[in-house]
Amino acid sequence: MPDSPVPPHSPVPPAYPPALPTPPVTIRDAFAESLSGEPAPATAAASSGPRVGHALGIASLALGVLAVMGSTVPIVNLASVGFAVAGSGLGIAALFLLARGRGLALAGTITSVVALVVSVALAVVYSGVLAATASTALFGWNTSDVYSTGYDDAEETIAPLDDSASDGTFDAPLSLGETVVVTRDGEPRWEITLMDATFDALDEVQTANADIHVSDDLVGGLGQYAYVSAEITYLGDGTATVYNEIYVAFAPTANVAYYPGEVPAVPPGTDLAFAEDIDSGETLEGNVLVALPLGAQDTGRWTVGGEWTDVLYVAAE
Repeated sequence: MPDSPVPPHSPVPPAYPPALPTPPVTIRDAFAESLSGEPAPATAAASSGPRVGHALGIASLALGVLAVMGSTVPIVNLASVGFAVAGSGLGIAALFLLARGRGLALAGTITSVVALVVSVALAVVYSGVLAATASTALFGWNTSDVYSTGYDDAEETIAPLDDSASDGTFDAPLSLGETVVVTRDGEPRWEITLMDATFDALDEVQTANADIHVSDDLVGGLGQYAYVSAEITYLGDGTATVYNEIYVAFAPTANVAYYPGEVPAVPPGTDLAFAEDIDSGETLEGNVLVALPLGAQDTGRWTVGGEWTDVLYVAAE
């Protein structure tokens, strides 16, 4: 019997090579894909990351150099602040994208940060100079003039005009009616005489202040109004402002004093505490008003002083 034909064998398919492992996606790759707005193969992301990083580093350095160049120029340095902020941001982003070759990015970041600090500091300085220049041009005075009287080096003293048995201390006060003189650099400038004092003067003060209820301001331990009449003569040159150079108050103790202006009421007659300009040789007469605790006159003293002097104490009554 003839041999049966042997069926042909089916060919064995060739074995496929094993799949290559997918490269891991790094933070740098993910950041690069986010910049492009669409997913990219791992190889494309790996190659685009350094390209983007280098571009950002160059941009950061360019902005930093521009910011440094403009940081010392008034007005322009305000724009330099914006350039420096942008350059710093781009430089930091480039450092995240680059694993190596970070020189440009690092240089751009450092340059931008330095420019930012310099620009802000000089902007503050220039603003102060501009404000001082503008005030001088518009008003004829400089902001430093507000804190300077021109007499910073002047020597000013106060003493009784005539020989007195008292030295004007709290324990040995001068008497009412004694004149004191303020001298500046050895030249007489003011003569002040405290004459008569009135305590518990609510009725007189209310009459002088008909538009307000003066008793409503006697709060916080205050219980009475008192005023002292005075004469003030200006002996200096030109004109002077009384309330800037002469101070009268009442001190219940050596460590506490009550000043005019602490309540809104004004005294009867002329208010000497807030008298304005006075000409050389002119004398002003009027009163100085204070609000006091009840009975303060039993232990207290009036005080009088010049702009740069200590005070002299004068008997209460």
